[in-house]
Order: sequence, then structure tokens, then C-alpha cells
Amino acid sequence: GLTVRPTPDFALHDSSGTLQAILECKVANDGGTARDKASRFRALRAEATRLGGVPVLAILAGLGWRRSKDALGPVIRDTDGRVFTLANLAEMLTIEPLTSLAHKG
Repeated sequence: GLTVRPTPDFALHDSSGTLQAILECKVANDGGTARDKASRFRALRAEATRLGGVPVLAILAGLGWRRSKDALGPVIRDTDGRVFTLANLAEMLTIEPLTSLAHKG
């Protein structure tokens, strides 16, 4: 049921095929690139809302995300704070819906 283009990096479904989360991964090594890539999360949030409010998660890497006002800030807003880096990637498995999906095998 995803209509956003390009499609997200990952669409996470439960065993019945129901969409549970949208995951997008972005690398940005400069602030301008990070700012440009941040707009992608606004589109994903709109799509997630259209689909009933499934969560949007981000995995970010690169120095460009240090640009907080117009790059990282909007991503945090559009993911409701579900932003992860390589340093805290394991923490992603401690939030819903990933905890439920992991326990269902």
C-alpha cells in the first residue's frame, strides 16, 4: 500500500503482512546534503499518516547530520524522535514496533 516514491529503504511488516514501520537510512557527509535528505522524511511521515500512523524510523550516518536546525531537527520531528546512528543502533530493538516484531520471530 505504499505510494511514496521512491519507496522507503525498508517497510517492516508483521507475520500477517500488515505494515508496522517505515525505515529510512541516510548518509550525509556535508550539511547541505543532510538538509536536502531531511526533506525525504517529511514525505515518509505524510505517507505513514495516510497509512494509519505507522512509525517512521531513521538511521543516520555522516558529519552532515551535525547541522541540527535544518537537517537533524526536521528528521527528529518527522520520526517522533526515532533516530538512530551506528553508535546506538542496538537501541532500535528496544522500541515498538521492533520489540514486538523481534519477539514474534
